[in-house]
Amino acid sequence: MKNITLTMTLLTLASTAYAQFSVPNTFAPGGPIRAADMNANFGAVATQFNRSAAFVHTSSAANSVGNYTCVDHPLANNQPNAVVVFSRSWGNGGSMAYITSPFSAWYNGERWCIYLENNALTMPLDVKFNVMVFKP
Repeated sequence: MKNITLTMTLLTLASTAYAQFSVPNTFAPGGPIRAADMNANFGAVATQFNRSAAFVHTSSAANSVGNYTCVDHPLANNQPNAVVVFSRSWGNGGSMAYITSPFSAWYNGERWCIYLENNALTMPLDVKFNVMVFKP
């Protein structure tokens, strides 16, 4: 339950940070969004949310090398400015290996990769991550 709460918190923070878009002459900074304004501009809002994806990434021999695993998704591939949020997924099967190293993400020039900050460790196979990508 703690992992699910953390995941939802991260996803909420990421979507809040990314979803700061504007529709001219409609939403005032710091002001409330009224239902009528939202309905009138639903297309603009929907477009922003269609530029995001949430999925489960699984480390495998095909996508992992050494201490990292690379995500393969159209919204993330070749997108160095994408916002990528991830957390370990414990409830979807896969490896339950306990990894003592913190995780981070980096862009390798083509794909976003999740890596173990301890370079001495190897990314275990069949580890699942909840991933959310926001395309700029």
